[in-house]
Amino acid sequence: DYTPQDLANTAMAFAKPNINEQEFLKALSQEAFRKLRLFEPREVSNIAWSLIIMGPGLLDEKWLEVALQHFRTLVRTDFDQGGRRNDGDFEGWEMVQLLNA
Repeated sequence: DYTPQDLANTAMAFAKPNINEQEFLKALSQEAFRKLRLFEPREVSNIAWSLIIMGPGLLDEKWLEVALQHFRTLVRTDFDQGGRRNDGDFEGWEMVQLLNA
């Protein structure tokens, strides 16, 4: 049983060197879809970015809709008055990577 981190890291391991194993990546995207609600913000952005750049057909509209809705529930942009980061705050790169995807 693969964790969200396993799935996101595996997708990135294939995407960065452009290892185009469409059948494997499609199965990975389906497994990730079943577990999207367990993903942290960085895992959502990592897997979405990785699978989108690997070509059409790996993610469909429903997958992206669920992922984006989940991502939105995870991040906070209302930092406290002191500008301190708290649980639930996100790093800017996560949003940038997701938007780039």
